[in-house]
Amino acid sequence: LELLDTKLRGAAKPSSLSAESIRSPLDLALAERTLDVHFQPKVRVSDLGFAGAEALLAGTLPGAIHAPPPIIVEGARLLPLGLVRLTDAVHRRAVAAVAARTRNGYSGAVSVNLPLEALLAPGAVATLEAMTRDAGVEPSQVTFELLEDALYDTSADALGTLTKLRLAGFGLALDDLGQRQSGLVQLANLPVTEIKIDLELVRQARTLDKARSIFATLAALGERLGVKVTAEGVETDADLRFVRQHPVDYLQGYLVSAKRPLEDLLTWLASRPDAH
Repeated sequence: LELLDTKLRGAAKPSSLSAESIRSPLDLALAERTLDVHFQPKVRVSDLGFAGAEALLAGTLPGAIHAPPPIIVEGARLLPLGLVRLTDAVHRRAVAAVAARTRNGYSGAVSVNLPLEALLAPGAVATLEAMTRDAGVEPSQVTFELLEDALYDTSADALGTLTKLRLAGFGLALDDLGQRQSGLVQLANLPVTEIKIDLELVRQARTLDKARSIFATLAALGERLGVKVTAEGVETDADLRFVRQHPVDYLQGYLVSAKRPLEDLLTWLASRPDAH
């Protein structure tokens, strides 16, 4: 989850916030379904055409509180079933955004982070599928992103649930690949459809030969496994030129767009002739 990149307006500074201090406003946002979610576009590497978006916490809570998304996640851990409720809230907003984009003539999937706690919740697959279809969206239009750390000791129950998600039609992406080796250890066992190369590796590749070699290896591995490859953190024309030297399908990053509210995303799409 990204840090909030908007200015604070009359709210407590992030440094003064703690997970405990946002428990009540976060609980209220989840109960009233008012959690603010933004969307960062994902584009094709070949022509920068729109290919979908990732749903991300905006960092805004009731009471004009602006909290970094990591603090919101930690706050959710303090609530009963907090991470499950947080995931459901983001997913609900994400599929509503897909429906809105479709009504405006824009195709493309949405990506949603899926923490291990939500993955292992009773009835997780049925709940996520029901929310998706209730929004008029097909599961194939949703990709769940799995973090490396959560998969280091993946249980049989988790693997079984991931298989059920794939059978239901959802896509599965292994996020932040390249931060550490856990994802690579599990990759052969996971029914993933996409890998996302960590943004820090892209940044290090600007100056370090070792990082460039690791990036090239991960991209080639994705190609050999027959899964889509996304590069995160593409911020400059030089980053784009580097990524285009490798078998990478999609990219995200400030070169294209930061995360945006849904209304801004639709306006941004309307300004792009290649968005449909």
